[in-house]
Amino acid sequence: MHQDLPPVEADRNQMKQVMVNLIKNAMEAIEEEGSITLATNMTEGQIWFSVQDTAKGIDPETLAKIFDPFFTTKDKSTGLGLSVINKIVIDHQGILEVESTPGEGSTFTVKLPKF
Repeated sequence: MHQDLPPVEADRNQMKQVMVNLIKNAMEAIEEEGSITLATNMTEGQIWFSVQDTAKGIDPETLAKIFDPFFTTKDKSTGLGLSVINKIVIDHQGILEVESTPGEGSTFTVKLPKF
């Protein structure tokens, strides 16, 4: 983790919701064994943090829908989690990106503008 990051202008509670949701999703995706890695840094005027897991990954067809409201692959879910946190990030003039490889895991990265 980068130690000398400047502050960002953001709602603390909403960013907490984003981080908790991403970590919770990563924990649920890991079936038996795996790891979750958190990282932070600053590049090109943006502060970013990421949540990376070594779970099963997301296939391209599902990946195209994960930010759609009410879309879910879980039995007990409203399908609103990723949609809501994506909206929170956008409302903060940020970007939520995801990279995923089936069988290897996923990385969700939140990029926020540096003020």
